[in-house]
Amino acid sequence: MTKNSPIRSRRSIHDDIDNFHSEDSNTEEEETVPDLLDNSQSEEYFFEQEIKHRKGDNNHSETQYNWYLLIGILSVIGLLIGLYYSENDNNPNDNDKSLEILKKQFPKQNIDFWLSIQVTVDDIVKYSQTSSIILVHETDNMKKLLESISDYASVKILDRVADPLVLDGVNLNKDKYLKDYGAFIEDVRRGISKKAVVIVRNVDKVPSAVAQAFHQLCDQYNPVKRHMLYIFTIKAPSNPSKLNQFVENLLRTNWSSMHNDKFHALFTRLGTFILPIS
Repeated sequence: MTKNSPIRSRRSIHDDIDNFHSEDSNTEEEETVPDLLDNSQSEEYFFEQEIKHRKGDNNHSETQYNWYLLIGILSVIGLLIGLYYSENDNNPNDNDKSLEILKKQFPKQNIDFWLSIQVTVDDIVKYSQTSSIILVHETDNMKKLLESISDYASVKILDRVADPLVLDGVNLNKDKYLKDYGAFIEDVRRGISKKAVVIVRNVDKVPSAVAQAFHQLCDQYNPVKRHMLYIFTIKAPSNPSKLNQFVENLLRTNWSSMHNDKFHALFTRLGTFILPIS
């Protein structure tokens, strides 16, 4: 075979084939490396996205938790406010309601009667003082009315019902009281330690020497005990037109041994309001 023959040796062909495969392999490696890089980047991208997604879920969960917490706190606050106003409603509003109930239970008493009771009790609470009223009645059928007024006053003054100290002028002519009305004051002081109302029936029957004790007991600004309501009753054959004048003349007559100045000061303290019972 000559030197310039186009026929190549088998060795040469194999070498060319090997070279071809070698080049093809290199080409594939060059082509696959970018693919590997792309896959790596893709995995990193998806990993970052997953982290962001999880963070988003966490933020969403945290936001929901905060909302639930806020709603819970507001609910508790609302409940406490409701309880607060509910308790407050049991004080002044219930007292107002009880007075309305009294008006319905005793419809014969006019609006001025109940207004006077309300103002008297309100002043006792507001100014920490002692006040008194005189009730003039024609019949003896007034026990229920007196009890109801006493309950109303004690609830408003003490926030509870307390039985009144009930006295009768007919029974206050004891020797120890006649000799020293200070003994009567001390007995009353002990009797009213946990009370808010004193009812003195037939005050016009109280002996003059003992009646002077009411000057101190009913002192508006320096009493034996503050936050007290004294209810005095007087029985009259009929409700006179000039009620205040009738009561003053009756007491002045029965307490004629009392000096005029003392009587005037005492009557002023007893008769803050003089009210007829219908």
